[in-house]
Amino acid sequence: MIADFRKVDLDTLKDLPSGKTPLWGSMTLQHMVEHLTDTFRIGNGTMTVGVVTPEDKVEKLKRIALFSDREFQQNFKSPILPPEPIPYRTASMDDAVNTLKHEIEKFEQHYSTDKTRKENHPVFGALTYDEWEAYHNKHFTHHFKQFGLI
Repeated sequence: MIADFRKVDLDTLKDLPSGKTPLWGSMTLQHMVEHLTDTFRIGNGTMTVGVVTPEDKVEKLKRIALFSDREFQQNFKSPILPPEPIPYRTASMDDAVNTLKHEIEKFEQHYSTDKTRKENHPVFGALTYDEWEAYHNKHFTHHFKQFGLI
C-alpha cells in the first residue's frame, strides 16, 4: 500500500510520543518530519541539490525504484545526508509539522501553472510534478512504515 501524502493527517504526528522508536534507522519522529520537509523544499525549488546518480542510470533507476510497486529499501542512506541525523531545525514537533504543511502548500503552488516544470532530486534526477508526486507518496510510505504508522 502506498500512502497519498495529501490524505495523511499530519496533525496526528503531534500527538505521538516524542520517544517513539523507529523499526529501523536512527531518526526520531521530529527528524523524520524535518527530513520530509527537506524533500518538499527540494521538490518546490526552495532548496537545490545536485544529482549524484550518473545520467545514464537515472531513467533505469526511476523505472525500478520510483515507478514500480517496489517499496523504498529500509535503511537506505541518502547520498546527500550525513550518516547521523542532523540537529533539529525546528523548536518542537508542532513547529516541524507546521513547517512540513507549509512546504507541501509551496510544492502545490510551485507546480500550479506548469506540471512539466522540473526540479532535481539527488537520486532520480530532474522530476516533473507527477514524478515528484510518485516520489513523495513512496517516501511518506517508507517513513510512516519506519515508525509503524501504517
